[in-house]
Amino acid sequence: MEVEKKQRSKPLQSSLKLLQQKQEINDSEPYTLKSRRVTKLSHAKRLLSNLIYDFQRGTITDQKAKTLTYLIINFVQVCKDLELEGKVKTLENKLGSSLEEL
Repeated sequence: MEVEKKQRSKPLQSSLKLLQQKQEINDSEPYTLKSRRVTKLSHAKRLLSNLIYDFQRGTITDQKAKTLTYLIINFVQVCKDLELEGKVKTLENKLGSSLEEL
């Protein structure tokens, strides 16, 4: 019975050692998000969600999380400004055409 336990524990121990080595390698490598273009608000939402998850797991530093969050917030603000600008232009065009008819 003890022989079976020893035989089972050796593969388990070697698997644990491999996992620890992989973790050490991952900890030593700098954190990088997958390079993806952020061109829509849905992309920013996904990126922020991934960022929160990675921060909770501890795979990203505080400073990097703050920097990426700052960039995401600015991207969202630019998108909102562009959307608002488009709506204002649409209203101006409608008003302009209405005034011409009068």
